[in-house]
Amino acid sequence: APAAQRERQLSDALSMAAGPLLDGQRESGGYGWLDHEIVEAQYPLLVADIALTLSGEQIAAGRGEQAYAAVRTALGAAPMDERLWNALLRAAHATGRREWLTGAAEWLVAHHRQLYGEGRSLPAETEALLDELLPAWRAGSAAT
Repeated sequence: APAAQRERQLSDALSMAAGPLLDGQRESGGYGWLDHEIVEAQYPLLVADIALTLSGEQIAAGRGEQAYAAVRTALGAAPMDERLWNALLRAAHATGRREWLTGAAEWLVAHHRQLYGEGRSLPAETEALLDELLPAWRAGSAAT
């Protein structure tokens, strides 16, 4: 498909992923059967793959802010996907706005601490990417 059509289709697909699969629908007793289906595990991976493809194309086209928005959307469905963490940093860097990159780094460090506690380091690839894109990130994370 032409690039514009492909990007529109990816954007449309991502727009349907506002968070966890059927978030808020299960409490009413419906869709409880999904707890035992593989779709539950596949959904975050599919959303992440769509966002990674879309953000990569948007960065290549010079649209860093749109790439950033795509990754943020996907993080609602796949908050533990380290590929999205790295894509968020790349997209924030692609905006050319240092405050976006700093904000993304601060969010990422805080999010990681919330998930895994103080004692666990960021994944090595994420740390290396932070060192490359924002060398002063360690000083900021030490203060938080």
